Amino acid sequence: MSVNSFLIDLDYRVFLAVNSDLTSQWLDPVMALACQMGTVRIVYPLSALLLFLFDRTRIVRGMISISAVLFLGIFVGGILKDMVSRERPNDKIIASVLGKEANVRLLYVSKEFPFVGSRESTASWQNEIGLGMPRGNSFPSGHAIVAFGVAAVLARHFMRFRNAFFICAVIASISRIYLGVHFLTDVVFGGIIGLIIARLVLAAFDQGWPLAAVNSPSRILLGEGVER
Repeated sequence: MSVNSFLIDLDYRVFLAVNSDLTSQWLDPVMALACQMGTVRIVYPLSALLLFLFDRTRIVRGMISISAVLFLGIFVGGILKDMVSRERPNDKIIASVLGKEANVRLLYVSKEFPFVGSRESTASWQNEIGLGMPRGNSFPSGHAIVAFGVAAVLARHFMRFRNAFFICAVIASISRIYLGVHFLTDVVFGGIIGLIIARLVLAAFDQGWPLAAVNSPSRILLGEGVER
């Protein structure tokens, strides 16, 4: 068995274990909410709030770092999705490799209670309110890129809670498998990409760029260095 065949086989087996065998009624809403920790609309304002409340002296630097990580992550992730063109999990491709019925669970979020439900086909997800059916290809996971990239930046600002940030990123990534929209390698490589991008952005700041553009406005905003 080639390395590629081994990874695909492992991918599909792990997917079915998380998406089908480990599911429960109480985990459905938990994972649907956990998935939001990998969305820009949630992590960006939460990061701004954390920095404003607990690290106000470095808020401008922190938000520029996070903005750069998100921009580069979305850009790189989009290019890789188009290059690799991997289909999202579905019954047909999994059954073709494992030789058995897959029964992929696709979860969605609606305004009704219970607010998490399953759909048998991807087409029926298109008009759902909330998460909806993710568009585009599967590899890499954009949620994993965002979650790990932002976690790495926040870990630099709040060293005491760095483990908590990465645990949240792991849970957000696992939730994408649980919800039926990504394979294991999608989220693993997405996380690696997010970490690499964050490391490059933080290294740029460590080398003094763009501190010259950041320090002056931050001092003005915070009232530092202003004659009274």
